[in-house]
Amino acid sequence: MRNRSIIGILLLAIISFYGCQKDDICSGATPTTPLLVIKFLDIENPIEAKTVNRLQVYDQLSVNPLFDSPVTDSIIKIPLQTGQNNTKFIFKKDIPANPEGIDNANADSLQFTYAPVEEYVNRACGFKVVFYELEAFLTQENQDDNWIKNFEVIQPNNILNEQETHLYIYH
Repeated sequence: MRNRSIIGILLLAIISFYGCQKDDICSGATPTTPLLVIKFLDIENPIEAKTVNRLQVYDQLSVNPLFDSPVTDSIIKIPLQTGQNNTKFIFKKDIPANPEGIDNANADSLQFTYAPVEEYVNRACGFKVVFYELEAFLTQENQDDNWIKNFEVIQPNNILNEQETHLYIYH
């Protein structure tokens, strides 16, 4: 009788041990949906990085900026919309210190088109979206006043990670 109890406890312990699953936690080191990496360059000297004073970047659908800060190292990262094949961003330069003057900021708009593709990462992280065939278009009607003088989508025009620059903006 005593042996049956011990065997029953051991059997229960073994079943419990093998019934456990490892935690499904997505590691911070696992690549997920990449952001669009933009580098700002000097229009006069295109190989030189150039900072942007008081930059705000808005998605066409949002009221709050996606990015709001001086660009001190000339690089920013912003998210593309994953559920559609285009995103329009408004880049406002030289934002005044007082919120009432924000309408006087120099604003340019860029429209991005792309082909979003879902890729399975793993059970813990689920899916991520990568973007293929990135194209950009300046959408201003009066292009004489633009602070963005030119831009260049870097080849290949795919956004697969955040370790490389995807777009140069010359100003």
